[in-house]
Amino acid sequence: MTNIREKLARLTPEQREAVAARIGRRRDAREAIIAPRPSGTKVPLSSVQERLWLMERLDPEGGGQNIAGVVSVSGEFDAQRMQRAMQAVQKKHEILRTAIRSTQGEPEQVVLQDPVTDYRYIDHCSSSENPSENGYGRCDGHDAVAGMGNDIAFAAQGDGEAADATDISPAVMDMMKAEAARPFDMSSGCLFRMVIIRASASLHHIMVAMHHMVGDGGSIAILLGEAWQAYGNGPASAMQVPDLQYADYAVWQRRRLVDGSGDAGLAYWQTELKGMPLRLDLPGIRNRPLVAKADSGRFPVKIPPGMALRVQQQAVRLGITPFNVYLAAYASLLMRFTGQQDFAVGVPVSLRNRPELQTMAGCFVNMLPVRMSCTQDASFGTFAQSVSGCMLGALQHADTPFEQLVARLVSERDLACTPVFQNVFSFERAPESQGETAGIRWRFSEFALGNSAYDISLELNYSNEDVSGWMDYSRALFDRDWVERFVGCFLRLLESGLEAPDTPLSDLALLDGPERDQVLYRFNATQADYPKEALIHELFEQQAGREPEALAVEYENERLTYAQLNAKANQLAHRLRGLRDNSGAALVGPDALVAISVERGLEMVVGLLGILKAGAAYVPVDPEYPEDR
Repeated sequence: MTNIREKLARLTPEQREAVAARIGRRRDAREAIIAPRPSGTKVPLSSVQERLWLMERLDPEGGGQNIAGVVSVSGEFDAQRMQRAMQAVQKKHEILRTAIRSTQGEPEQVVLQDPVTDYRYIDHCSSSENPSENGYGRCDGHDAVAGMGNDIAFAAQGDGEAADATDISPAVMDMMKAEAARPFDMSSGCLFRMVIIRASASLHHIMVAMHHMVGDGGSIAILLGEAWQAYGNGPASAMQVPDLQYADYAVWQRRRLVDGSGDAGLAYWQTELKGMPLRLDLPGIRNRPLVAKADSGRFPVKIPPGMALRVQQQAVRLGITPFNVYLAAYASLLMRFTGQQDFAVGVPVSLRNRPELQTMAGCFVNMLPVRMSCTQDASFGTFAQSVSGCMLGALQHADTPFEQLVARLVSERDLACTPVFQNVFSFERAPESQGETAGIRWRFSEFALGNSAYDISLELNYSNEDVSGWMDYSRALFDRDWVERFVGCFLRLLESGLEAPDTPLSDLALLDGPERDQVLYRFNATQADYPKEALIHELFEQQAGREPEALAVEYENERLTYAQLNAKANQLAHRLRGLRDNSGAALVGPDALVAISVERGLEMVVGLLGILKAGAAYVPVDPEYPEDR
């Protein structure tokens, strides 16, 4: 050691700096390798698991953490063989036999030796009113879970056209949704289930569900692919256990977070998002609840083929990708709807960006808060190019856990909405649409659980020139008609931006010809005949005579019917008319001005009507005015 110190002491500052850099590069290379954890290592939660665990504690009854997929199979099918195939998959992936338990308040992953299975077989065709059930391997105890989830599903059948979700009967669909939403008990290690429903003699539906803590949409694709491979190869085939498991990834990631390996990424995001508003409120049809709930609807979105082709062409001209064109249109519409010119859109990315993680089951989703900052005067093309630059910077720092950003950026959590951003956009290649395994043809289709926690999420999938997807929306804020109008505005704004990319964002069309005519002219054609000689309080009295028990005015928790409001106004009018000055002359009458100073409420309406009924005019005086005024 002394010899090394002496040699270092003789080095020049430049030489010592070079040695330190070389040591640092070797350390970084060593840390970049994910290695199997030593036996007995305590396994922490990964960063995304920690966020999901906290979300569950905030809403233990929500059920929003579940994700699911369904495969419909026609023809000869062996349910027991599929069960054995899925058991082999569970044994291969440690995360599918992992319990989430707390030790002194700190959650950790506990890998069980054998999987705790939850397999059920339901014979729905034996009796449509009373289907039989064989719940083999089912575990007990299912506490509710919460948070956000991903939806992915499959459909398959034998000869002929492959089925999709619409081929599933409503009764079976309801049954599968109930099974998919059934909560998990994280401490039991039973965070994965499979339900096989026999719909007819030749049709089976295989529903697979898991807690988001142990998987994501990519995991479902991996697991079902491996299960079908094992099903086709037969029970005698052995499934190779990988050298690395999700627990190894979690240990590696936590070590990097502790030793400061991610500090540069965190510094980038803090600088990138500095000063940005953390909330974007769309003008919905309902007020935002004090506590957000993961309850969402889904509206289909289809990009016309010609428009999708033009998006590709415009992207080439602008030197960007189609992803950025669609994202720019989406962000432009959010700007137009809210009037806000600085906010973030959440973009989900997969952290399976290393070869050793490509086929690993587990939750690898990270959310990037991509900043959208632009003036309404900027052109659509210029804005799309700026979005591309922001997205490139975000992707270069995609490994920074979103949970760390929330901890640094959000001083106090607002339970009414998701942190940092409330709107999500994704544009991904559509998964393999169809295939064949063991003589069975299959294809992907969607199976929505309605548990998105965001205000709105636009998710598009592309395959060649076909671009389609859906918009998930919060039922607490919007209804289907609002979302349909929003999607229509998105398509028209995108069309307008493609036709004239130099057009300022504020001038991009949101309405087509008939809609513009309706908004500008037909909605404003409000002319109506009415008795022009009648006074307003006289018209009110006529309405009170027609519908005395109808609700006339409401404020907070107080209400008055027309009859009640008319009676109170009459009492005040009689009181005002009875006022006299010292000479005995009436103080209130025609041409008299009566000041009224009262807080907003039912009394204000009574006062206004009473003054008019007394024949005078009212002069409103704000109670907040200074006394001298």
